[in-house]
Amino acid sequence: MPSVAVLKSGPCSGGLDRFGLPAVGPHAAANYDFVLVCTDDKLVLRQNMDPRLGPTFVDLRPARARSYPVPKGGAFATAIGRRNKFVVDATAGLGKDMLTLFAMGYRVLGVERSPVVAALLQDGLRRLQNEPCITQPGLTPPNLYFGDARAVLETLQEPPDCVYLDPMFPSKSKRSALARRDLRALREIVGADDDAPTLFGMALQVVRNRIVVKRADDAPPLMAGPDSVYKTHTVRYDVYLKR
Repeated sequence: MPSVAVLKSGPCSGGLDRFGLPAVGPHAAANYDFVLVCTDDKLVLRQNMDPRLGPTFVDLRPARARSYPVPKGGAFATAIGRRNKFVVDATAGLGKDMLTLFAMGYRVLGVERSPVVAALLQDGLRRLQNEPCITQPGLTPPNLYFGDARAVLETLQEPPDCVYLDPMFPSKSKRSALARRDLRALREIVGADDDAPTLFGMALQVVRNRIVVKRADDAPPLMAGPDSVYKTHTVRYDVYLKR
């Protein structure tokens, strides 16, 4: 696995102790493959291995809109279920889907076990507090749990209406979103989610209504026999209903 450190500088580098990442000065930072650093009041992940690639950070654009909440339209909202209210994003990653769910008015709990990705996501949620949407009625700011989603699901006081899974998956398609530079960095740090079937099994025990699994359009289902499938140009959402 690549090595990652936190550069001790800037206000957004505070509060990262809980992720267990080494904090270093500028000279020592050059010895690591990746460095978390505070830039323009946001936490970014820089790659020492290939400086040509730009920084990776949590992009708040999915949570920005002219009016709130935004309509629950498209394949994503249909798969999640427009009448569902509480969604656990058990593989939160860089938060794009979690922020989209939030903007659509769902109450969202994100879970991320990678300390590097969780640190970036924590910073994104910190910056979200300054967005206009936070003051809008009907929207509940997302919460983030750092840890193994299997353990988090097992200890939830309230069962979620939907559990959303977006495990890292290999794709043969050149137009896959995994070709983006931020997700290439994410894959290097996180690796493949080989335990996704186990997470699915735990989710099935606690969920109230359904599990939604995001897959590349050319990838096999995580589990056989989805009840319904909703497709976009590059991904699909496999829906498994709770029996």
